[in-house]
Amino acid sequence: MQQAALTYMANHLIGEEEIKQLNKVFKELDVDNNGKLSKEELIAGYKLCEEVFKGKLTIQELEEIFEAADADNSGEIDYSEWLIAAANK
Repeated sequence: MQQAALTYMANHLIGEEEIKQLNKVFKELDVDNNGKLSKEELIAGYKLCEEVFKGKLTIQELEEIFEAADADNSGEIDYSEWLIAAANK
């Protein structure tokens, strides 16, 4: 229930265009199409487009970001957690 409430709030804190972009990025990162991002998928996605980012993040920093976004400690980031993390950026 708490996850649903947080997702609802995230949807209201993020603009419609940003949600569309976040959805697109999530789907591109989710290479196995299971609806969740593994730590490996997140890191691989970052490595593919790291030239877009102004400063480079270390693997340790990416792992910390992953751990912070993985609210239920499942070892994966689902779409709700993805939106919540974006709302908290």
